[in-house]
Amino acid sequence: RFDVTVGGRYSHNTQRADQATGGLPGLFVGPPEVFPTATSSEGVFTWSVAPRLELSDAVALYARVAKGFRPGGPNVISPGAPPSVPTSYASDTAISYEAGVKAETADNVFGLDLSVFYLDWKNIQLFTVVSGFGINANGGGARSIGAEFSASLRPVEGLDLVLNGAYTDAELTVDTDPLVGGFDGDKLPFTPKFAVSFSGDYEWPLSDRTTGFVGGTFRFQTGQYTNFAAGGRNEFPSYGALDLRAGVNFDRFAVELFARNVANSEGLTSGGNFEGTLPAGVVHAGVLRPRTIGVTLTAAF
Repeated sequence: RFDVTVGGRYSHNTQRADQATGGLPGLFVGPPEVFPTATSSEGVFTWSVAPRLELSDAVALYARVAKGFRPGGPNVISPGAPPSVPTSYASDTAISYEAGVKAETADNVFGLDLSVFYLDWKNIQLFTVVSGFGINANGGGARSIGAEFSASLRPVEGLDLVLNGAYTDAELTVDTDPLVGGFDGDKLPFTPKFAVSFSGDYEWPLSDRTTGFVGGTFRFQTGQYTNFAAGGRNEFPSYGALDLRAGVNFDRFAVELFARNVANSEGLTSGGNFEGTLPAGVVHAGVLRPRTIGVTLTAAF
């Protein structure tokens, strides 16, 4: 009832980038600008250790400690950008600590997964905009603390109810380079503090080889901050969205009628104040796909 999984990986990454800017006659003036070659070459060893203890056939405790890695790379620099703009960015690493429990009743009517986590980031990569060009830069340190849960309930045959939720408190622990514009304690981009979803699906027999089904999912998340930028950052408000579905399974085939984002929520999902790309006071933003109604036909082979 007890096991330990141990893993390791060595990775090596080499990149080179050459950049030159120029223009067509009548559109831009001046000779082409050639930037120094940006290179990066690095190797890293990552690892994980994951013990697990089964208290019974239906309850297990687990933990995991692991190191993660993202390679660095080159940046495309705006012509005339200040010398302080980096032509490349370095790798970042994170060590994650997680512990949790997975349990279900003997009759599989109720199941529960709970976990808590802590992430310690070093040299975190952050996106920012300088002179209208998006670049990656390193931002010192960051940490993320949180918890997640998933609960499932099958009160009667054919009915499945699932509730998922997450709490995440992620912030910088060191001031970033002034180009990024982040300070110790600033929240990390696009990380809502709370996120929850609830779904319900019911399936029943229509004949020996045909079943009908109906279901829906509601998801909600609290506000989140956009990427860092020299011109400041924005906080997008919380939003929720509802999806509905119904259909029939014909053995190998299935027909489903769906309605996504039924209430036509205009939740903001991406964007920010990208200095130099928009007029002053204008914010670029991506929104949820608007209400969409359709039909799908699937076949199993």
